[in-house]
Amino acid sequence: MTKTKSEITGKQIDFSIKHVGLFVDDNLWQHDKWIVLFNGGEFTTNYSTGIGHRKPRIGSQCQSEFERIMNANYKKNKQNLIHVNNTIEKNSLPVAPKLDDVLYSLVIDSEAENMSFSDWCSNFGYDDDSMKANKIYNACSQNADILRKIGFSDLEELQSQFSDY
Repeated sequence: MTKTKSEITGKQIDFSIKHVGLFVDDNLWQHDKWIVLFNGGEFTTNYSTGIGHRKPRIGSQCQSEFERIMNANYKKNKQNLIHVNNTIEKNSLPVAPKLDDVLYSLVIDSEAENMSFSDWCSNFGYDDDSMKANKIYNACSQNADILRKIGFSDLEELQSQFSDY
């Protein structure tokens, strides 16, 4: 069991993270996917970080190639971005998010629990006649349950603690 201390809450939490890979989604967002495990995998969630969070591999050639590809103006289509990701993977390493990064995302998502679906859609620009939006809303609401299960019973206090994060 790996306990990690939240710098925001001061709480020790059983937290680990596994890198899944580098992906391009349908919106052409290049990102690393992670699986976050709490309490030894009893509770899990997904997390993603953009490619700007990566660090170059050691070696001047990797560093310069990574900088070149990160600053390049390349064609934005899925096939091309998959090719770009291959170059990025060869020349950089993913940087795992910290516990507080993950908690912050869960806290923000959990606020959906206190809103109606219609209000949530209005606040975040979703169509309230969309099944996809409803699925996202429900997933956000379920993050409140994850926070409670890992030991945060007062979500309003937790939201307050992360308000300036």
